[in-house]
Amino acid sequence: MDQYIQHLKDLLGLANGLSAEQKHDIVKAGLQAAPAGTAGVGATISPVTETTFLGFTGNTWVVFASLLFISLQIVHLLWKWRRQARIDTQRKADGLPLESLER
Repeated sequence: MDQYIQHLKDLLGLANGLSAEQKHDIVKAGLQAAPAGTAGVGATISPVTETTFLGFTGNTWVVFASLLFISLQIVHLLWKWRRQARIDTQRKADGLPLESLER
């Protein structure tokens, strides 16, 4: 068994032990991974029950709200374009120059 461990150390370049920089990198990586690891352990220990409102979960309501917001933006943009087209048509009929939309 010791031969396999020594062979593995040789392959990884750890035959002479870890340098201070390697130790620092290992500790830093372990600390950065700790929150994710503990969150994963906590999620597996306690089951989560999702609450619903009108038969939909919170994630579904967020999707609905996002789709509603996007739809409202599209409706506003279409209204703005139609309004500007009517203004441009009226200005052309009156012989006035068109206004630039950039201000």
